Amino acid sequence: MKRVDRVCYEARQLILPETRMVGWSRFAKAMPMGLGPHAHDDAYEICLIVKGGVDWWVEDELYEITHGQVFITRPGERHGGVDAVMHPNELYWVQVRWPAKGPLPGLSAAESSRLARALSNIKHRCFPASPDLARHYERMLSEHARRGPEAIVSARAALHALLVDVLRDHQAHARNLRDARRQSSSGVTQAKKIIDARLDQPLRLNELADELGMSVSHFRQRFVKELGISPGRYVVSRRVTFAKKLLHDPALSITQIATQLGFSSSQHLATTFRQWTGVSPTAYRAGLKHGQPMA
Repeated sequence: MKRVDRVCYEARQLILPETRMVGWSRFAKAMPMGLGPHAHDDAYEICLIVKGGVDWWVEDELYEITHGQVFITRPGERHGGVDAVMHPNELYWVQVRWPAKGPLPGLSAAESSRLARALSNIKHRCFPASPDLARHYERMLSEHARRGPEAIVSARAALHALLVDVLRDHQAHARNLRDARRQSSSGVTQAKKIIDARLDQPLRLNELADELGMSVSHFRQRFVKELGISPGRYVVSRRVTFAKKLLHDPALSITQIATQLGFSSSQHLATTFRQWTGVSPTAYRAGLKHGQPMA
């Protein structure tokens, strides 16, 4: 497999004037990318991570986006890739320009206004996507390859459907967060704090549950219900996240990082890290060396 597969339409290749770019990419390996600080002054950028994951930033916030999630930047927001490194992933993206005057092509003024207002009011720029979203991107790309009057109509319909589904997915995510907050138990919140403080120690579920005053079965059930992941997998995900941060320090060896995070050996860390990110810690660190620090 090539290191990068890419389909991208921009400038005169575009069949929809309301878009600045639409494309798809697949990165087989971690590699430095020229994704430095930039902004799209007149466009929303909507990305869908299909496989793998990415570490991006917007203004002063960092985001670790995983497969199956949408990521949105608004017009004028400064953003880029953390350390300008692109990790193994597959993603779609589209940049949508709202006309300075008049509605979005193909929509009435009222419809365009409602969509623009809903997009500007999105609170969470990263959230799970519904299965239909990838099909909308695919349809836009295939119609760009066909071209012609009918292709314009079909691609525009796909764009409108994508915008609507993005808003619906965001609404569903916001509802789920509200429900989770209402149902959240202080025990699970405390468990997360304990886990983060003891990443260098083995997780003994019975001891953790006992410390929180719960039975093991009840604790596991509450944890999975509230976070959607088992305590064991949560621990692994946190260790990998912290490993990424520690790999930025060239003074730390892989063995030292493994010890700090409770892995039995550097090989154990390497195996786990590769399972979660698609690359080894050494390859991840090598990619950082060729990237550019985040501004």
